[in-house]
Amino acid sequence: MALARVQSAGLEGISAYPLDLEVNVAGGTPMVKVVGLPDASLREARDRVRTAVRSSGYDFPLGHITVNLAPAQRRKEEGSAFDLPIALAVLAASSPRTVDPRKLEHVAALGELSLGGRARPVRGVLAAAQALSAEPGVKRILVPRGNAEAASLGGRGQLEVCPVDSLVDAVAIVQGVADPAPFELDPELFPSEPSDGLDLSDVRGAEHAKHALVLAAAGGHDLLFVGPPGSGKTMLARRLAGLLPPLSMEEAVEVTRIHAGYQAGDAGLLTERPFRAPHHTASYAAMVGGGSRPLPGEISLAHKGVLFLDELPEFPSSTLEALREPLESRTITVARAQTTRTFPCDLQLVCAMNPCPCGYFGDSRRACRCSALAAERYAGRVSGPLADRIDMRVALREVPFSALSANAAPRDPAWASAAWRPRIAEARERQLERSEVLNARLPDESVVKVCELNREQRGMLSRAADRHLLTGRGVTKVLRLARTVADLEGHPRVTREDLELAVFLRTGG
Repeated sequence: MALARVQSAGLEGISAYPLDLEVNVAGGTPMVKVVGLPDASLREARDRVRTAVRSSGYDFPLGHITVNLAPAQRRKEEGSAFDLPIALAVLAASSPRTVDPRKLEHVAALGELSLGGRARPVRGVLAAAQALSAEPGVKRILVPRGNAEAASLGGRGQLEVCPVDSLVDAVAIVQGVADPAPFELDPELFPSEPSDGLDLSDVRGAEHAKHALVLAAAGGHDLLFVGPPGSGKTMLARRLAGLLPPLSMEEAVEVTRIHAGYQAGDAGLLTERPFRAPHHTASYAAMVGGGSRPLPGEISLAHKGVLFLDELPEFPSSTLEALREPLESRTITVARAQTTRTFPCDLQLVCAMNPCPCGYFGDSRRACRCSALAAERYAGRVSGPLADRIDMRVALREVPFSALSANAAPRDPAWASAAWRPRIAEARERQLERSEVLNARLPDESVVKVCELNREQRGMLSRAADRHLLTGRGVTKVLRLARTVADLEGHPRVTREDLELAVFLRTGG
Protein backbone atom coordinates (compact mmCIF):
# COMPACT_ATOMS: atom_id res chain seq x y z
CA MET A 1 0.00 0.00 0.00
CA ALA A 2 1.31 3.46 -0.94
CA LEU A 3 -0.14 6.93 -0.45
CA ALA A 4 0.63 10.26 -2.19
CA ARG A 5 -0.83 13.72 -1.86
CA VAL A 6 -0.87 16.87 -4.00
CA GLN A 7 -2.68 20.18 -3.69
CA SER A 8 -5.23 21.45 -6.18
CA ALA A 9 -8.34 23.65 -6.19
CA GLY A 10 -12.05 23.10 -6.73
CA LEU A 11 -14.23 25.53 -8.66
CA GLU A 12 -17.60 26.87 -7.52
CA GLY A 13 -19.05 29.27 -10.07
CA ILE A 14 -16.41 31.98 -10.40
CA SER A 15 -14.79 31.24 -7.03
CA ALA A 16 -12.46 28.47 -5.92
CA TYR A 17 -11.35 26.70 -2.76
CA PRO A 18 -8.18 24.74 -1.85
CA LEU A 19 -8.45 20.99 -2.26
CA ASP A 20 -6.34 18.04 -1.11
CA LEU A 21 -6.02 15.29 -3.69
CA GLU A 22 -4.94 11.97 -2.20
CA VAL A 23 -4.17 8.76 -4.09
CA ASN A 24 -3.84 5.33 -2.53
CA VAL A 25 -2.48 2.38 -4.52
CA ALA A 26 -3.14 -1.07 -3.00
CA GLY A 27 -3.35 -4.68 -4.13
CA GLY A 28 -6.52 -6.24 -5.34
CA THR A 29 -8.71 -6.14 -8.39
CA PRO A 30 -7.36 -3.54 -10.86
CA MET A 31 -9.66 -0.53 -10.80
CA VAL A 32 -9.66 3.22 -10.22
CA LYS A 33 -12.24 4.66 -7.85
CA VAL A 34 -12.77 8.41 -7.35
CA VAL A 35 -14.50 9.55 -4.15
CA GLY A 36 -15.42 13.00 -2.84
CA LEU A 37 -18.57 13.89 -4.82
CA PRO A 38 -16.99 13.90 -8.31
CA ASP A 39 -18.89 15.08 -11.36
CA ALA A 40 -19.18 13.12 -14.63
CA SER A 41 -16.06 14.64 -16.20
CA LEU A 42 -14.07 13.73 -13.10
CA ARG A 43 -15.23 10.12 -13.25
CA GLU A 44 -14.10 10.06 -16.87
CA ALA A 45 -10.67 11.30 -15.74
CA ARG A 46 -9.84 7.68 -14.81
CA ASP A 47 -9.62 6.70 -18.46
CA ARG A 48 -7.91 9.93 -19.57
CA VAL A 49 -5.23 9.70 -16.89
CA ARG A 50 -4.54 6.00 -17.47
CA THR A 51 -4.03 6.51 -21.20
CA ALA A 52 -2.05 9.77 -20.73
CA VAL A 53 0.33 8.13 -18.25
CA ARG A 54 1.02 5.22 -20.58
CA SER A 55 1.35 7.48 -23.64
CA SER A 56 3.95 9.52 -21.73
CA GLY A 57 6.14 6.46 -21.27
CA TYR A 58 5.31 5.66 -17.64
CA ASP A 59 3.82 2.51 -16.13
CA PHE A 60 0.29 2.78 -14.84
CA PRO A 61 -0.01 0.69 -11.67
CA LEU A 62 -2.13 -2.44 -11.50
CA GLY A 63 -4.24 -2.78 -8.41
CA HIS A 64 -6.96 -0.95 -6.51
CA ILE A 65 -6.40 2.83 -6.87
CA THR A 66 -8.47 5.19 -4.73
CA VAL A 67 -8.53 8.92 -5.51
CA ASN A 68 -9.93 11.06 -2.69
CA LEU A 69 -10.87 14.71 -3.09
CA ALA A 70 -11.08 16.55 0.22
CA PRO A 71 -13.19 18.22 1.49
CA ALA A 72 -15.44 15.33 0.56
CA GLN A 73 -18.71 17.12 1.33
CA ARG A 74 -18.28 19.69 -1.50
CA ARG A 75 -19.37 18.70 -4.97
CA LYS A 76 -16.53 18.95 -7.52
CA GLU A 77 -17.72 20.86 -10.57
CA GLU A 78 -14.73 20.94 -12.92
CA GLY A 79 -13.41 17.41 -13.18
CA SER A 80 -11.08 17.76 -16.14
CA ALA A 81 -8.86 20.22 -14.21
CA PHE A 82 -7.82 17.36 -11.89
CA ASP A 83 -6.24 15.21 -14.62
CA LEU A 84 -2.71 16.54 -14.07
CA PRO A 85 -2.68 16.34 -10.24
CA ILE A 86 -4.22 12.83 -10.32
CA ALA A 87 -1.53 11.65 -12.76
CA LEU A 88 1.27 13.10 -10.60
CA ALA A 89 -0.16 11.59 -7.42
CA VAL A 90 -0.66 8.18 -9.05
CA LEU A 91 2.97 8.15 -10.24
CA ALA A 92 4.18 9.28 -6.80
CA ALA A 93 2.19 6.56 -5.03
CA SER A 94 3.16 3.76 -7.41
CA SER A 95 6.68 4.73 -8.49
CA PRO A 96 8.62 6.98 -6.07
CA ARG A 97 11.62 6.87 -8.41
CA THR A 98 9.54 8.53 -11.12
CA VAL A 99 7.92 11.11 -8.82
CA ASP A 100 9.21 11.54 -5.28
CA PRO A 101 6.13 12.01 -3.00
CA ARG A 102 8.13 14.36 -0.75
CA LYS A 103 8.64 16.76 -3.64
CA LEU A 104 4.87 17.18 -4.03
CA GLU A 105 4.45 18.57 -0.51
CA HIS A 106 4.51 22.23 -1.53
CA VAL A 107 3.23 21.78 -5.09
CA ALA A 108 -0.25 22.39 -6.52
CA ALA A 109 -1.37 21.39 -9.98
CA LEU A 110 -4.26 22.02 -12.35
CA GLY A 111 -4.84 20.99 -15.93
CA GLU A 112 -6.54 18.62 -18.32
CA LEU A 113 -4.56 15.88 -20.07
CA SER A 114 -5.07 14.64 -23.59
CA LEU A 115 -4.79 10.94 -24.35
CA GLY A 116 -1.26 11.64 -25.61
CA GLY A 117 -0.26 13.32 -22.34
CA ARG A 118 -0.46 16.96 -23.53
CA ALA A 119 -1.59 19.56 -21.00
CA ARG A 120 -4.72 21.47 -22.03
CA PRO A 121 -6.01 24.74 -20.50
CA VAL A 122 -9.02 24.70 -18.18
CA ARG A 123 -11.31 27.41 -16.89
CA GLY A 124 -11.15 29.09 -13.50
CA VAL A 125 -7.38 28.98 -13.01
CA LEU A 126 -7.23 32.61 -11.87
CA ALA A 127 -9.70 31.96 -9.05
CA ALA A 128 -7.91 28.73 -8.21
CA ALA A 129 -4.56 30.51 -7.95
CA GLN A 130 -6.12 33.16 -5.70
CA ALA A 131 -7.39 30.45 -3.36
CA LEU A 132 -4.09 28.53 -3.35
CA SER A 133 -1.99 31.65 -2.77
CA ALA A 134 -3.62 31.98 0.65
CA GLU A 135 -2.48 28.47 1.61
CA PRO A 136 0.83 28.68 3.56
CA GLY A 137 1.98 25.25 2.38
CA VAL A 138 1.74 25.92 -1.36
CA LYS A 139 4.77 27.52 -3.00
CA ARG A 140 4.54 26.34 -6.63
CA ILE A 141 1.69 25.70 -9.03
CA LEU A 142 1.89 23.68 -12.27
CA VAL A 143 -0.58 24.72 -14.96
CA PRO A 144 -0.93 24.30 -18.74
CA ARG A 145 0.94 26.97 -20.65
CA GLY A 146 -2.32 28.55 -21.82
CA ASN A 147 -3.28 29.20 -18.18
CA ALA A 148 0.06 30.62 -17.05
CA GLU A 149 -0.95 34.29 -17.26
CA ALA A 150 -4.18 33.69 -15.35
CA ALA A 151 -2.34 31.77 -12.64
CA SER A 152 0.23 34.56 -12.30
CA LEU A 153 -2.54 37.13 -11.89
CA GLY A 154 -4.24 35.04 -9.23
CA GLY A 155 -1.02 34.19 -7.43
CA ARG A 156 0.11 37.85 -7.35
CA GLY A 157 3.68 36.94 -6.46
CA GLN A 158 2.77 34.44 -3.74
CA LEU A 159 3.10 31.41 -6.03
CA GLU A 160 5.82 30.29 -8.43
CA VAL A 161 3.85 29.62 -11.63
CA CYS A 162 5.38 26.89 -13.80
CA PRO A 163 3.76 26.43 -17.22
CA VAL A 164 3.92 22.91 -18.61
CA ASP A 165 3.14 21.49 -22.04
CA SER A 166 2.74 17.87 -21.03
CA LEU A 167 2.78 15.37 -18.17
CA VAL A 168 6.44 14.68 -18.95
CA ASP A 169 7.26 18.37 -18.39
CA ALA A 170 5.40 18.36 -15.07
CA VAL A 171 7.28 15.27 -13.84
CA ALA A 172 10.62 16.79 -14.87
CA ILE A 173 9.90 20.03 -12.98
CA VAL A 174 8.75 18.21 -9.83
CA GLN A 175 11.83 15.99 -9.84
CA GLY A 176 14.14 18.94 -10.46
CA VAL A 177 15.42 17.50 -13.74
CA ALA A 178 14.19 20.49 -15.78
CA ASP A 179 14.43 24.21 -15.10
CA PRO A 180 10.97 25.34 -13.88
CA ALA A 181 11.26 28.66 -15.79
CA PRO A 182 8.61 30.54 -13.77
CA PHE A 183 6.18 32.59 -15.83
CA GLU A 184 6.57 36.39 -15.64
CA LEU A 185 3.82 38.86 -16.45
CA ASP A 186 4.32 41.47 -19.14
CA PRO A 187 4.81 44.80 -17.30
CA GLU A 188 2.98 46.66 -20.09
CA LEU A 189 -0.33 44.84 -20.00
CA PHE A 190 -2.67 47.80 -20.27
CA PRO A 191 -3.16 49.60 -23.62
CA SER A 192 -2.88 53.37 -23.60
CA GLU A 193 -5.97 53.80 -25.77
CA PRO A 194 -9.15 51.73 -26.27
CA SER A 195 -8.80 49.33 -29.17
CA ASP A 196 -12.37 49.58 -30.49
CA GLY A 197 -11.63 52.76 -32.48
CA LEU A 198 -14.99 54.33 -31.55
CA ASP A 199 -14.79 58.06 -30.90
CA LEU A 200 -17.43 60.43 -29.56
CA SER A 201 -16.56 62.99 -32.25
CA ASP A 202 -17.95 60.55 -34.85
CA VAL A 203 -21.45 61.47 -33.66
CA ARG A 204 -22.90 64.48 -35.50
CA GLY A 205 -25.40 66.69 -33.74
CA ALA A 206 -27.16 65.60 -30.51
CA GLU A 207 -24.95 67.82 -28.36
CA HIS A 208 -27.13 67.33 -25.27
CA ALA A 209 -26.97 63.55 -25.68
CA LYS A 210 -23.17 63.62 -25.93
CA HIS A 211 -23.03 65.76 -22.81
CA ALA A 212 -25.25 63.24 -21.03
CA LEU A 213 -22.93 60.42 -22.13
CA VAL A 214 -19.93 62.26 -20.71
CA LEU A 215 -21.75 62.80 -17.41
CA ALA A 216 -22.70 59.12 -17.31
CA ALA A 217 -19.03 58.20 -17.70
CA ALA A 218 -17.94 60.72 -15.07
CA GLY A 219 -20.34 59.59 -12.35
CA GLY A 220 -21.15 55.99 -13.24
CA HIS A 221 -24.78 56.83 -14.01
CA ASP A 222 -27.25 54.69 -15.94
CA LEU A 223 -28.76 56.16 -19.10
CA LEU A 224 -31.77 55.70 -21.38
CA PHE A 225 -31.92 57.07 -24.95
CA VAL A 226 -35.37 57.51 -26.50
CA GLY A 227 -35.71 58.48 -30.14
CA PRO A 228 -36.76 57.48 -33.65
CA PRO A 229 -34.81 55.01 -35.80
CA GLY A 230 -31.53 56.44 -37.05
CA SER A 231 -31.26 59.16 -34.41
CA GLY A 232 -27.93 57.81 -33.11
CA LYS A 233 -28.97 55.91 -29.99
CA THR A 234 -26.82 52.85 -30.62
CA MET A 235 -23.94 54.93 -31.98
CA LEU A 236 -23.85 56.96 -28.77
CA ALA A 237 -24.16 53.98 -26.45
CA ARG A 238 -21.25 52.14 -28.06
CA ARG A 239 -18.94 55.07 -27.29
CA LEU A 240 -19.45 55.02 -23.54
CA ALA A 241 -16.84 52.34 -22.81
CA GLY A 242 -14.20 54.39 -24.65
CA LEU A 243 -14.82 57.34 -22.33
CA LEU A 244 -14.26 55.37 -19.14
CA PRO A 245 -10.85 55.29 -17.43
CA PRO A 246 -8.81 52.10 -17.93
CA LEU A 247 -9.26 49.29 -15.47
CA SER A 248 -6.97 49.23 -12.48
CA MET A 249 -5.01 46.02 -11.88
CA GLU A 250 -7.42 44.99 -9.11
CA GLU A 251 -10.46 45.65 -11.32
CA ALA A 252 -8.85 43.83 -14.26
CA VAL A 253 -8.19 40.75 -12.12
CA GLU A 254 -11.77 40.81 -10.83
CA VAL A 255 -13.23 41.13 -14.33
CA THR A 256 -10.92 38.45 -15.68
CA ARG A 257 -11.91 36.09 -12.87
CA ILE A 258 -15.58 36.39 -13.85
CA HIS A 259 -14.92 35.76 -17.53
CA ALA A 260 -12.41 32.99 -16.80
CA GLY A 261 -14.99 31.22 -14.65
CA TYR A 262 -17.51 31.45 -17.48
CA GLN A 263 -15.46 30.53 -20.54
CA ALA A 264 -14.12 27.10 -21.41
CA GLY A 265 -10.53 28.35 -21.13
CA ASP A 266 -8.71 31.39 -19.78
CA ALA A 267 -7.88 34.05 -22.35
CA GLY A 268 -5.44 36.06 -20.22
CA LEU A 269 -5.92 39.38 -18.49
CA LEU A 270 -8.83 41.50 -19.73
CA THR A 271 -7.38 45.01 -19.83
CA GLU A 272 -10.37 46.88 -21.30
CA ARG A 273 -13.75 47.48 -19.75
CA PRO A 274 -16.37 44.98 -20.91
CA PHE A 275 -19.10 46.10 -23.30
CA ARG A 276 -21.94 43.59 -23.43
CA ALA A 277 -24.84 44.03 -25.84
CA PRO A 278 -27.13 40.96 -25.63
CA HIS A 279 -29.91 40.56 -28.21
CA HIS A 280 -33.44 41.17 -26.97
CA THR A 281 -34.20 37.45 -27.43
CA ALA A 282 -31.67 36.57 -24.68
CA SER A 283 -33.22 34.27 -22.10
CA TYR A 284 -33.72 35.04 -18.45
CA ALA A 285 -30.85 32.73 -17.42
CA ALA A 286 -28.54 34.20 -20.06
CA MET A 287 -29.14 37.68 -18.68
CA VAL A 288 -28.98 37.15 -14.92
CA GLY A 289 -27.07 33.86 -14.74
CA GLY A 290 -28.23 30.36 -14.03
CA GLY A 291 -28.00 26.69 -14.85
CA SER A 292 -28.02 23.68 -12.55
CA ARG A 293 -24.57 24.85 -11.48
CA PRO A 294 -25.04 28.61 -11.78
CA LEU A 295 -22.70 30.56 -14.01
CA PRO A 296 -22.67 34.37 -14.43
CA GLY A 297 -25.03 36.01 -16.92
CA GLU A 298 -24.67 39.11 -19.05
CA ILE A 299 -25.12 41.50 -16.13
CA SER A 300 -22.14 39.93 -14.35
CA LEU A 301 -20.05 39.68 -17.51
CA ALA A 302 -20.54 43.47 -17.79
CA HIS A 303 -19.05 44.00 -14.30
CA LYS A 304 -16.95 47.20 -14.20
CA GLY A 305 -18.08 47.91 -17.77
CA VAL A 306 -21.20 48.65 -19.80
CA LEU A 307 -24.37 46.65 -20.40
CA PHE A 308 -26.20 47.95 -23.48
CA LEU A 309 -29.83 46.92 -23.96
CA ASP A 310 -30.96 48.00 -27.42
CA GLU A 311 -34.69 47.92 -28.24
CA LEU A 312 -35.42 47.83 -24.51
CA PRO A 313 -39.21 47.20 -24.70
CA GLU A 314 -38.62 44.10 -26.86
CA PHE A 315 -36.92 42.25 -23.99
CA PRO A 316 -39.18 39.87 -22.04
CA SER A 317 -40.71 41.62 -19.06
CA SER A 318 -39.43 38.94 -16.66
CA THR A 319 -35.87 39.58 -17.86
CA LEU A 320 -36.18 43.34 -17.42
CA GLU A 321 -37.76 43.07 -13.98
CA ALA A 322 -34.89 40.84 -12.87
CA LEU A 323 -32.57 43.84 -13.31
CA ARG A 324 -34.27 45.92 -10.66
CA GLU A 325 -32.51 44.56 -7.56
CA PRO A 326 -29.04 44.23 -9.15
CA LEU A 327 -29.13 47.89 -10.24
CA GLU A 328 -29.46 48.82 -6.57
CA SER A 329 -27.31 46.23 -4.79
CA ARG A 330 -24.70 45.73 -7.59
CA THR A 331 -24.74 41.98 -6.90
CA ILE A 332 -27.07 39.16 -7.90
CA THR A 333 -27.74 35.92 -6.07
CA VAL A 334 -28.78 32.93 -8.17
CA ALA A 335 -30.42 30.21 -6.07
CA ARG A 336 -30.93 26.68 -7.34
CA ALA A 337 -32.01 23.44 -5.67
CA GLN A 338 -28.48 22.26 -4.92
CA THR A 339 -26.52 25.49 -4.59
CA THR A 340 -26.58 29.27 -4.37
CA ARG A 341 -24.12 31.62 -6.05
CA THR A 342 -23.62 35.38 -5.66
CA PHE A 343 -22.06 37.21 -8.61
CA PRO A 344 -20.93 40.86 -8.76
CA CYS A 345 -22.59 43.17 -11.30
CA ASP A 346 -21.29 46.70 -10.71
CA LEU A 347 -22.09 47.93 -14.21
CA GLN A 348 -23.35 50.93 -16.11
CA LEU A 349 -26.66 50.29 -17.82
CA VAL A 350 -27.29 52.05 -21.14
CA CYS A 351 -30.62 51.46 -22.86
CA ALA A 352 -32.17 52.56 -26.13
CA MET A 353 -35.76 52.44 -27.28
CA ASN A 354 -38.15 53.89 -29.83
CA PRO A 355 -41.07 55.99 -28.57
CA CYS A 356 -43.65 53.70 -30.23
CA PRO A 357 -43.83 50.52 -32.36
CA CYS A 358 -43.29 52.39 -35.64
CA GLY A 359 -40.70 54.65 -34.02
CA TYR A 360 -41.99 58.08 -35.07
CA PHE A 361 -44.40 59.09 -32.31
CA GLY A 362 -44.00 62.83 -31.71
CA ASP A 363 -41.73 63.25 -34.75
CA SER A 364 -42.33 66.56 -36.57
CA ARG A 365 -40.98 65.28 -39.89
CA ARG A 366 -42.68 61.92 -40.26
CA ALA A 367 -46.20 60.80 -39.54
CA CYS A 368 -46.63 58.21 -36.82
CA ARG A 369 -48.81 55.22 -37.70
CA CYS A 370 -49.46 54.36 -34.06
CA SER A 371 -52.29 55.58 -31.89
CA ALA A 372 -51.58 57.34 -28.62
CA LEU A 373 -52.79 54.21 -26.81
CA ALA A 374 -50.38 51.99 -28.79
CA ALA A 375 -47.49 54.30 -27.96
CA GLU A 376 -48.48 54.30 -24.30
CA ARG A 377 -48.66 50.51 -24.24
CA TYR A 378 -45.28 50.24 -25.94
CA ALA A 379 -43.61 52.54 -23.42
CA GLY A 380 -45.41 50.63 -20.66
CA ARG A 381 -43.41 47.51 -21.46
CA VAL A 382 -40.67 49.16 -19.40
CA SER A 383 -42.13 49.18 -15.90
CA GLY A 384 -42.15 52.25 -13.70
CA PRO A 385 -39.93 50.70 -11.00
CA LEU A 386 -37.25 49.84 -13.58
CA ALA A 387 -37.44 53.22 -15.32
CA ASP A 388 -37.17 54.93 -11.92
CA ARG A 389 -33.83 53.21 -11.34
CA ILE A 390 -32.28 54.66 -14.51
CA ASP A 391 -30.60 57.96 -13.70
CA MET A 392 -31.02 59.84 -16.99
CA ARG A 393 -33.56 59.85 -19.80
CA VAL A 394 -32.43 61.62 -22.98
CA ALA A 395 -34.72 62.31 -25.91
CA LEU A 396 -33.16 62.29 -29.39
CA ARG A 397 -34.34 63.66 -32.71
CA GLU A 398 -33.40 62.55 -36.18
CA VAL A 399 -30.24 64.29 -37.38
CA PRO A 400 -30.82 66.18 -40.68
CA PHE A 401 -29.00 65.04 -43.78
CA SER A 402 -27.15 68.35 -44.03
CA ALA A 403 -25.25 67.44 -40.83
CA LEU A 404 -24.40 63.95 -42.08
CA SER A 405 -23.38 64.65 -45.67
CA ALA A 406 -19.79 64.57 -46.88
CA ASN A 407 -19.83 68.37 -47.25
CA ALA A 408 -20.80 68.88 -43.62
CA ALA A 409 -18.39 70.39 -41.12
CA PRO A 410 -15.55 68.07 -40.03
CA ARG A 411 -15.57 66.30 -36.69
CA ASP A 412 -15.53 68.66 -33.75
CA PRO A 413 -12.26 68.04 -31.86
CA ALA A 414 -13.92 69.37 -28.72
CA TRP A 415 -15.97 66.17 -28.57
CA ALA A 416 -13.05 63.79 -29.17
CA SER A 417 -13.02 60.96 -26.64
CA ALA A 418 -9.31 61.51 -26.00
CA ALA A 419 -10.07 65.10 -24.97
CA TRP A 420 -12.76 64.04 -22.49
CA ARG A 421 -11.07 61.05 -20.89
CA PRO A 422 -8.68 63.11 -18.69
CA ARG A 423 -11.55 65.32 -17.46
CA ILE A 424 -13.69 62.27 -16.72
CA ALA A 425 -10.82 60.59 -14.87
CA GLU A 426 -10.24 63.76 -12.85
CA ALA A 427 -13.93 64.01 -11.92
CA ARG A 428 -13.89 60.37 -10.80
CA GLU A 429 -10.82 60.99 -8.67
CA ARG A 430 -12.63 63.84 -6.89
CA GLN A 431 -15.53 61.54 -6.09
CA LEU A 432 -13.35 58.70 -4.83
CA GLU A 433 -11.30 61.06 -2.64
CA ARG A 434 -14.48 62.56 -1.18
CA SER A 435 -16.66 59.48 -0.66
CA GLU A 436 -14.61 56.45 -1.84
CA VAL A 437 -17.37 55.67 -4.35
CA LEU A 438 -18.67 57.24 -7.55
CA ASN A 439 -21.60 59.60 -7.24
CA ALA A 440 -24.02 57.07 -8.73
CA ARG A 441 -23.13 54.67 -5.87
CA LEU A 442 -23.43 57.23 -3.05
CA PRO A 443 -25.43 55.88 -0.07
CA ASP A 444 -28.72 57.69 0.44
CA GLU A 445 -27.64 59.05 3.81
CA SER A 446 -24.59 60.72 2.24
CA VAL A 447 -26.29 62.40 -0.71
CA VAL A 448 -27.63 65.48 1.09
CA LYS A 449 -24.33 66.07 2.87
CA VAL A 450 -22.30 65.81 -0.33
CA CYS A 451 -24.59 68.10 -2.34
CA GLU A 452 -25.11 70.88 0.28
CA LEU A 453 -27.98 72.77 -1.35
CA ASN A 454 -28.91 76.25 -0.19
CA ARG A 455 -32.48 77.43 0.46
CA GLU A 456 -33.06 78.65 -3.10
CA GLN A 457 -31.82 75.36 -4.58
CA ARG A 458 -33.96 73.32 -2.19
CA GLY A 459 -37.01 75.32 -3.24
CA MET A 460 -36.21 74.82 -6.91
CA LEU A 461 -35.77 71.09 -6.38
CA SER A 462 -39.07 70.90 -4.49
CA ARG A 463 -40.94 72.61 -7.33
CA ALA A 464 -39.29 70.31 -9.90
CA ALA A 465 -40.25 67.25 -7.86
CA ASP A 466 -43.90 68.37 -7.74
CA ARG A 467 -44.00 69.28 -11.42
CA HIS A 468 -42.37 66.09 -12.71
CA LEU A 469 -43.80 63.78 -10.02
CA LEU A 470 -40.36 62.67 -8.90
CA THR A 471 -40.24 59.82 -6.41
CA GLY A 472 -37.93 59.84 -3.41
CA ARG A 473 -35.48 57.76 -5.43
CA GLY A 474 -35.83 60.22 -8.32
CA VAL A 475 -34.96 63.20 -6.10
CA THR A 476 -31.92 61.35 -4.76
CA LYS A 477 -30.77 60.56 -8.28
CA VAL A 478 -31.14 64.23 -9.26
CA LEU A 479 -28.86 65.18 -6.38
CA ARG A 480 -26.28 62.57 -7.32
CA LEU A 481 -26.37 63.71 -10.92
CA ALA A 482 -26.05 67.37 -9.93
CA ARG A 483 -22.95 66.50 -7.90
CA THR A 484 -21.47 64.81 -10.98
CA VAL A 485 -22.15 67.89 -13.11
CA ALA A 486 -20.34 70.00 -10.49
CA ASP A 487 -17.40 67.59 -10.33
CA LEU A 488 -17.01 67.56 -14.10
CA GLU A 489 -17.06 71.37 -14.21
CA GLY A 490 -14.73 71.66 -11.22
CA HIS A 491 -17.28 73.39 -8.96
CA PRO A 492 -16.62 72.90 -5.23
CA ARG A 493 -20.36 73.21 -4.53
CA VAL A 494 -23.44 72.38 -6.58
CA THR A 495 -24.62 75.50 -8.41
CA ARG A 496 -28.11 76.36 -9.61
CA GLU A 497 -27.08 75.60 -13.19
CA ASP A 498 -25.75 72.19 -12.13
CA LEU A 499 -29.05 71.37 -10.46
CA GLU A 500 -31.12 72.58 -13.42
CA LEU A 501 -29.16 70.41 -15.83
CA ALA A 502 -29.57 67.40 -13.53
CA VAL A 503 -33.35 67.90 -13.41
CA PHE A 504 -33.44 68.25 -17.22
CA LEU A 505 -31.49 65.04 -17.77
CA ARG A 506 -33.47 63.13 -15.15
CA THR A 507 -36.87 64.06 -16.56
CA GLY A 508 -35.99 63.97 -20.26
CA GLY A 509 -36.64 67.67 -20.67
